[in-house]
Amino acid sequence: MIIRLLVSLIIAVVTILVDQAHAQPSEPPGTLSGTFVVPPSSELAAACHKGFAPLRDEAERRGRLVKAASERKAPRDEACQLIGSFREAELRMIRYVDANSAKCGLQDIATRLKAGRAKTEEMHRRLCAVPGV
Repeated sequence: MIIRLLVSLIIAVVTILVDQAHAQPSEPPGTLSGTFVVPPSSELAAACHKGFAPLRDEAERRGRLVKAASERKAPRDEACQLIGSFREAELRMIRYVDANSAKCGLQDIATRLKAGRAKTEEMHRRLCAVPGV
């Protein structure tokens, strides 16, 4: 039961991360959007997207694996491994956003990803902790 709850929470975090990552501003370049500043050039925006999109897609893919494992009630060891894999993908995405937040206008997304990361870490700790240690 605890495993299913934790996996459900991870799925919720993944969904939030994906929604934030897919946010597309409609304002002209260089203006503030609800979630981030739009890069001033289309070349820069394309470069930012090219770097971020594969990382986001990989985190989404791994999140779907966690969800599928939850739905089929996978054993704790398997769920722990999948959540660990998701953590790695999430961390790569956060590192990219941190390194490129100023030039790509991702400051607000960085804050949200880090909040999601804290929840993922807590869920991983609870699910994967060795009993009695």
